[in-house]
Amino acid sequence: MKKRILAIMAVLFVVVLATGCFGDPVKSDLEDYIKFEQSTQQEALDFNANFMAKANTAANKEEAVQILTDGAQKLGEITDKQKNYKPKTKEVQDIHAKSVQVLETTLQSLNDMRDALQNDTFSKETLKKFQNTQVEAANLTKDYYNDISKLGAEKKVEVKMGK
Repeated sequence: MKKRILAIMAVLFVVVLATGCFGDPVKSDLEDYIKFEQSTQQEALDFNANFMAKANTAANKEEAVQILTDGAQKLGEITDKQKNYKPKTKEVQDIHAKSVQVLETTLQSLNDMRDALQNDTFSKETLKKFQNTQVEAANLTKDYYNDISKLGAEKKVEVKMGK
């Protein structure tokens, strides 16, 4: 009799697992990731607004170099926070990798711009490279938002993030 009860319980347990009653790990991971992103998004928006305000008021090369240096340092901190976040599922890891790639691309661009300005090697080619990098980052950002929105719709998770 005990063996029968154990067998029935085992079958019920397998059925419960197969029907997903314990939850969808991708959905749960996505929900956690969105919370993380929302918590860091304001910091990134504040950085951007502050950086742009300072960049528009630089009076000379030295000030511009310092603004770019400070901006790269702050963006590096934000990038490190993103890199330290570890999603649990492949689907969310792929989305997160795009977010990190956007930040790394932007950070590299800031550093390149600072170096060119500091070393007096700023040219039309440097500006063109910077503009191309901005376009690349914008396209990656668009892909990121499309992917997270698509996964959110698929998993019935509300995605409230600024674009």
